[in-house]
Order: sequence, then C-alpha cells, then structure tokens
Amino acid sequence: MILSEIVQAKSAEIQMMKASRRSLRKAISSSKGLAVIAEIKKASPSRGIIEKTLSSEDRLRRYIEGGAAAVSVVTEKNFFGGSIETLKNLSTLSSVPLLRKDFIIDPIQLYESLLSGADAVLLIARLLEGDLLPMMVEKSMELGLEVLVEVHTPEELKRAMDTSAGIIGINNRNLEDFSIDFKVTQKMMNLLHKLETPLRRKVVSESGIASVEDAVFLASCGVDAVLVGTYLVGTENPQEKIQEIIERTR
Repeated sequence: MILSEIVQAKSAEIQMMKASRRSLRKAISSSKGLAVIAEIKKASPSRGIIEKTLSSEDRLRRYIEGGAAAVSVVTEKNFFGGSIETLKNLSTLSSVPLLRKDFIIDPIQLYESLLSGADAVLLIARLLEGDLLPMMVEKSMELGLEVLVEVHTPEELKRAMDTSAGIIGINNRNLEDFSIDFKVTQKMMNLLHKLETPLRRKVVSESGIASVEDAVFLASCGVDAVLVGTYLVGTENPQEKIQEIIERTR
C-alpha cells in the first residue's frame, strides 16, 4: 500500500518533468514587431566581464517588461561566466520561453537542459558533424525541447535544413576571427527561400547587434527575430531598447 502511494506520487513528479514547455517558436510568431530574444550573460572571451549592474533576476524582469519574446541564458561557465544554476533559478520566474545557450555536443547536456528548466536549446551546426546534428535535434524533440540550429555558412544551412528543427539561427559572427558581417544574414535569407518555398521555419539573426538600426536592417532581410546580447547587457534599462526595436520594426 505504501509502495503504491510512493509510486503514484513519483509518477506525478515525472509528469511534471515531462510537462509541455513554453514554445519559443510560438513566442517568435506572436511578436507584434521583430521578436527580440534578449540574452543574459556575465562575460565573453573578447569583452571580459559585461554584466556589472543587475542581477540575473532583475535583468529577466526588465527584459520581460520591455516585451522580449524570449530570453537566452548563457550557461557556459569557463569562458562566459555562466551557470546552469542561473537557468534553473530563472526557469521558475520566467513567463517567457528560455533558450539555453551553450556549447552542446553530447546528449547528456540535453537531459541537463530539460531538468534545468530550459524550453529550447541552441545547437551549433559547426560543432555537430555528420549524423550527430540530426541525432541531437531528434533527441531534443523527443525530450520536448525546441531547437534553434545555429549556422554561419551555406553548407551548414543546408545541413540544418535537412533536420526537423523548426528554428534556424544565422550567426553574423565568423568564429575564426570574430568579425561581424550582417550581409551573412542577407545572403543566407536568400538561400533559405530557395531551399524552402514557402519558408515554414522561423529565422533568428544572431550576434553583433549594437543598435536599433542594426535590428531594423536585419528585419528588412526578412528574419523573424534577433538575438541581442551585449547591447542589452551593457545597460541598466534594457527594456527601453527592446521596446524601441519592436516599435521601429512593427
């Protein structure tokens, strides 16, 4: 009798763990202007410490107040000062989807993401060669996690389009020399429309967005969302910048 009660209680806990996640794709689709995925990160290899003003909790609250469609949480600890504990904490406070941003190269990290409260994960095509990319996408979806596959080259884009990922992220940053070129988004959008007509996937432009004008240009390229990091992390009033991006691209 006691054992059956224990199993029943445990089954309820497991169902909670398997509960439907907040949908990043739907959040992007519901935005009235260009959707903003606002990033929480402490540092970067090129800039050092970035977050000097607000706690992660305060920043999350201001992002949501500003109208962010979703929030990206950088959890890489050695080079970006992130923490999986930050993701766990914010997952209980957030009303918008949380994207775990890390260098995810093994399925065990997907389970970690699930149990830490992520709604979606970022998978970098360059890091997942051969069959590893489609396998990681499928495993994520089995766990109920949405996937944003990040690409930078036409070859990576074609590989991403061969998976079932519903969101494509175009990285404007060249990871070889860390240079930024928004024409990468422009060229990749042209290729995307050739590979999938009509385009059914959501597209996010990532990296290097340092002004509202940058976001306006990327919106003109046809992307559905922008992922904005340092530009927002460097201010105590990120909600104002988010609102301006949305208004200018409405």
